[in-house]
Amino acid sequence: MFIPALIILCSLGALSLFPLFLVVWVALHRSRTTTNQRSLKRSAAVVVLGDVGRSPRMCYHAQSLANEGWKVGLVGYNNTTLPPPLQRPSVRLHALIEPPGWFAKLPKAAFIVVAPLKIAIQSTSLFWALAVNVHPPPELILVQTPPALPTLFIVRLVAFLLRARVIIDWHNLGYTILGLRLGPSHPLVKLAGWLERVTGRTAFAHLFVTHAMKRHLDAQWGLQGHKAVLHDRPPVHFRRAQTHETHTLFKSLAPRIKPALADFWPTYTPPQSTPFTREASTKAQQPSLRPDRPVLAVSSTSWTADEDFDILLEAARKYEFRAQRLAQARSSISQLAQDDSHTNSASSSSSHLPITQSTPQQQQQQRLPKLLIIVTGKGQLRSHYERLIAMAEQDERWKFVRIRTAWLEVEEYPILLGSADIGISLHSSSSGLDLPMKVVDMLGCGLPVLALDFPCLPELISDGRNGLVFNSAGQLADQLAEVAFSGAGAGAG
Repeated sequence: MFIPALIILCSLGALSLFPLFLVVWVALHRSRTTTNQRSLKRSAAVVVLGDVGRSPRMCYHAQSLANEGWKVGLVGYNNTTLPPPLQRPSVRLHALIEPPGWFAKLPKAAFIVVAPLKIAIQSTSLFWALAVNVHPPPELILVQTPPALPTLFIVRLVAFLLRARVIIDWHNLGYTILGLRLGPSHPLVKLAGWLERVTGRTAFAHLFVTHAMKRHLDAQWGLQGHKAVLHDRPPVHFRRAQTHETHTLFKSLAPRIKPALADFWPTYTPPQSTPFTREASTKAQQPSLRPDRPVLAVSSTSWTADEDFDILLEAARKYEFRAQRLAQARSSISQLAQDDSHTNSASSSSSHLPITQSTPQQQQQQRLPKLLIIVTGKGQLRSHYERLIAMAEQDERWKFVRIRTAWLEVEEYPILLGSADIGISLHSSSSGLDLPMKVVDMLGCGLPVLALDFPCLPELISDGRNGLVFNSAGQLADQLAEVAFSGAGAGAG
């Protein structure tokens, strides 16, 4: 019994010392002073504790570094294919181990219990990828935050061991996002805020998505290092879609939209036509947009608490009820006009004269077109709102509005935006200091953007110039109707 017990104790002792051995090995054999003569190129690591392929800003950083001749190690989750510009020999993806998805679905009490396990998984995977796998060892580590924990701590530890420089790209404040779930006064939120300040205060350089964030962090945390505001810009492939691109997209997308929209779409015959397009009579001609297509609105969301989806659902409900009332009124007008044409009574003709003499343009203003809202993205609240949407459409017998969720391939998303009539942003910002990248993409595609108001929004949206700002479901419903009336889409009610 003694010898097996001794073996077990020695094994446990060796395991407990392994992290120390690893740290010493990294410091001795992976630092820049040891490896710089063996490295043929400058090396950088771009870190995202999330889906790299769905992190466009960090992908642009990696692309810029690669264009300048750097070897780039992308460190993050491998859930989405990398954009084509990053599929080159000088860029390599180092996939992290992702914690189980059910962690995010746990109630608050259980989440607090398992949070240390989640942090341990993320920390171990991130340290191994950065300190061991990225080759040559990076002399520069560019990290996105949030998530700030454990990202910033591990990055700073690895940077110390490798003698690398750190650039922090501040997209938001991580502790404010945690505060949406636990409450801003929760002790863990206070602790997270302190740790974020300590680990993020000093760096070679700090990048910010807004001037407001730079001012706030400079004043509150006294950041040390170079500082620069880099507003997001849309990439060149975010533009208005050609009709043939829209046609190709919806040949694939329309059958994938669930629940199906057979009772909502105009009649179409694939592959010759889609709900939005139809092929020309000759192959030499481009497909054309259908005059009876619905208005297409697109919103992209992460389905988290800092994006108020209730506003969109209620605005859709108001649009639906308004469209139904206008359709009923239009039906009544048509019936009255028919009755009037068969009546010889002078008084009857006089009373209906303003109606029967209405112009086609005035009659067009007496109806709202059908509206399809496609919401892209994944997140923990998605299934909850899908149930609410289904209940509203069925119980209230919606005829003019449909809301559908979709998960698109990377190359499909810009075509969908470029084919849309309206972009909708529900982003409210947990800190009030960041801006939604999705709005930048929408503007790049030439969409009128309807955006939920919050303090930093004027840095991106000028109300009435490149978009409209709303604060309530009623305002959003009015704006949807205004844009629909202005000629977006052509779907008849």
